[in-house]
Amino acid sequence: MRALERIGGYGHVAVQYGLEEAIFLDSIMYWYKENRANGRNYRDGRWWTYNSVSALTQLFPWWSAKQLRRISESCRERGAILVGNYNEDQRDRTLWYTPGDELLELYGMTQTGGCICPNGRVDSPEQASMFAQMGKCNIEHVSTSVQNNMDPPLPPKPSAPEKNAAPKTDKPPDGPEAAEAVLDAYAGGDQELRERLREFCEKRRRKKKPLDTRRMANILTGRLDRLSGGDRASKLALLDNAILHSWDSVYPLKDDEKPGAPPGSAGAPLWDERVMYI
Repeated sequence: MRALERIGGYGHVAVQYGLEEAIFLDSIMYWYKENRANGRNYRDGRWWTYNSVSALTQLFPWWSAKQLRRISESCRERGAILVGNYNEDQRDRTLWYTPGDELLELYGMTQTGGCICPNGRVDSPEQASMFAQMGKCNIEHVSTSVQNNMDPPLPPKPSAPEKNAAPKTDKPPDGPEAAEAVLDAYAGGDQELRERLREFCEKRRRKKKPLDTRRMANILTGRLDRLSGGDRASKLALLDNAILHSWDSVYPLKDDEKPGAPPGSAGAPLWDERVMYI
């Protein structure tokens, strides 16, 4: 805690809420003061700033969208910020933020804009007092943060979603590359199995029936596991059969096709009902 108190600027905020929350809150305070000074975004007796999660990930590229949601929710639950929605379009989910009274107090401010300290000093830990300025409110100095290392971010303008636009999700991207990644992960360090899987996929591509989605790759690997019982040699035999006959999937092995079966096993048919011979 002593180290946090020596950070200065938002060090006392970090002591109160945590370091990640303090960095996030400092950005909220930056735009809150900008909007208040310029008379922008005044709603229900408070000045607000707004940002979508995608815009916040650009301001804080070292955090993921999931981490930012967790941090903002932590700030909200602890009363550091209030959250609202004043978008003209009710479908617009962009959130609006305003600092809570406790956070304003930590920054030496009040909701009406006055300084709360008789001598103008932010009521912060003793080690952080070097950042206070005697004689007037320290508002212009409380913004020392990551903003010093980057240009001040511009708040995005809320915009109505495009008509018929697909809803945004956090699902991973899909397609041929995703399918290939599933198969590569399935093969692991088994280079021979990896080559068989790629050859099988190439056969399907030539038939214009590519295995090009994550779901299709998962179905194939699931069938391999089920039909082989987890046996590596059986997986290779299943893929060899599918490649040889240009099948779209893998099918159960006959007795004479199973690994270790002697050549010409009794009962093995001379033809395969899954292939049409002309």
